[in-house]
Amino acid sequence: MAIDFSGWRVRRCSSVPRTARIDGKVVAQFVVDTAGGVERGSVTIKQPPHGLFSQAVRVALESARYTPAKACGIPIRYAVTETFVFSIRR
Repeated sequence: MAIDFSGWRVRRCSSVPRTARIDGKVVAQFVVDTAGGVERGSVTIKQPPHGLFSQAVRVALESARYTPAKACGIPIRYAVTETFVFSIRR
């Protein structure tokens, strides 16, 4: 269920955390639908270190794809709590 953010943060996030050398993490809860997409409106940020990091996670989850959970071989919706770590390379 990992999302590859390599290179994504530098291109898509504001330069404010980067120039300020701010690291942090965002804990997000959301629902993955039966097709593996994140359900619209289901994202809740639990521990935002910085507003721009939270915004980056929300934007990334709009296009994220997960492997749907299955019950008796049938895809089902499921809740996920995931931690996203932002680390500025020095």
